[in-house]
Amino acid sequence: MVANIFFLPPANVKQSSASLTHLGNLRSTSHAGRANYRLSGSAVLPTIRRAHLEDAQCIAALVTEAYTPYIARIGRKPAPMLDDYRQVVADTDSFVLTDDSEIVGVLVMSREESELLLVNIAVSPRHTGRGLGKMLMTFCEQHAQSLGCQAVRLYTHERMVENIEIYKKLGYQETHRATEEGFARVFMRKPLQVR
Repeated sequence: MVANIFFLPPANVKQSSASLTHLGNLRSTSHAGRANYRLSGSAVLPTIRRAHLEDAQCIAALVTEAYTPYIARIGRKPAPMLDDYRQVVADTDSFVLTDDSEIVGVLVMSREESELLLVNIAVSPRHTGRGLGKMLMTFCEQHAQSLGCQAVRLYTHERMVENIEIYKKLGYQETHRATEEGFARVFMRKPLQVR
């Protein structure tokens, strides 16, 4: 699978539920496999749920919207823009972040032995500044822990320097750099505490 990582800087968020790490003004509840989040002072109740095949077209549109600004920087479409999202949803652990009924974020993961590979994370540029990217990253790490994974790995294009800095701030360490399928990638890893 071709993949890359896109992440927008999150707003400062906190968390008040004992089930999650502290994230600012973020509140979480979980019902029937869905994670619900409310930003304090907001009527918005974003929900993370498993992606369905019928979401593929919306996911593809969101990925196009999120990654298009990077085309000029890297000289071609970023790898996630090349994926068939019906196949991605069928073959991976994919989740969407919805705000009311609109898909505003996507998270694609794949378990590889004792680690979870974060294949793609994207938030709609129209919904930045709300902490949604950080919400998805937290969900990814919690999902990895629930699967018994020892770490989360990811990669991003070396020219997406702001994303590399965000991942470092979230505790990810660069492991190596390599060119794969014509993309110059930075590989990162974050060990998780086993529960």
